[in-house]
Amino acid sequence: MINQNDLFWLAGIIEGEGFLTTNTRNGIHKTKNDGRGHLSYITRIGVGNTDAGLIRRISEIYYELGVKFYYTLHNPPKDRPDSMQYISINVEGYRSCKKILDVIVDKTYSISKKNQILLMIDYINYRLSIIQKRGEHGYLITKISDDDFRNIDVVFVQKLKEAKKCNVSPSTTKRVASKPLSW
Repeated sequence: MINQNDLFWLAGIIEGEGFLTTNTRNGIHKTKNDGRGHLSYITRIGVGNTDAGLIRRISEIYYELGVKFYYTLHNPPKDRPDSMQYISINVEGYRSCKKILDVIVDKTYSISKKNQILLMIDYINYRLSIIQKRGEHGYLITKISDDDFRNIDVVFVQKLKEAKKCNVSPSTTKRVASKPLSW
């Protein structure tokens, strides 16, 4: 059983250091409707940091949750010698991302990140509900057409980008030292 404090910690790390995004896959969702496949999106959660101990602790929690994950080592660009090497831990796929999001959604305090999490959960739930099974030659047997797949993916990506925007305008924001921000 995973300690609830560890899940609160994980939620805080994903809020502050993590990202929710999509990766594209070409032709991954071939359906019997037209069989040609199309550019499709797969959900992804990642955390990058220079602290390998932090990434190790995340991996232990992911392992306990039973999610599949992988690491990427990022070297600094040659034109930025002041940058540091860092490591990221990444989770891809509807089911693995859903496991993580389901356990942190009620432990997340950032309004922006919580909106992103809720959007991604809704998207994953819908995507999982329309896939009935894999048929002959790996084709998906679905309840919708390829065009509908594309439309769902594009709308989700647009909504996720919108949820990430900082909608604070310097012209309407009152910034007074030691006082809460106001609009």
